[in-house]
Amino acid sequence: MDIDELKSAIDLHDLAEKLGLRKGKSGNYFAPWREDKNPSLSIYDGGRKWKDHGDSSKGGSAIDLVMAYKDCDVSFAMRFLHNTYGVVFQTWIWPVMFHNLDI
Repeated sequence: MDIDELKSAIDLHDLAEKLGLRKGKSGNYFAPWREDKNPSLSIYDGGRKWKDHGDSSKGGSAIDLVMAYKDCDVSFAMRFLHNTYGVVFQTWIWPVMFHNLDI
């Protein structure tokens, strides 16, 4: 699975639950990285994207949500999603990438 497939495969409502995000009465979630008195983290696009309406710099895909919640880099977020969902990612091996080239 590549990154684009991952972004479309993981339902962010499920991920939010696995991360322990608190859901408000409106259906939005409380942003755990700041004091959020009114739930301002919304999930949209069929559960594939999110946005923190209280902090316009935060939003995106499952990877971005893990990075924001865990305060981590992409590599850690990918490993977290692999461990949580059993997602297998494509790996590239140098000789395989160039096997059709006449070098």
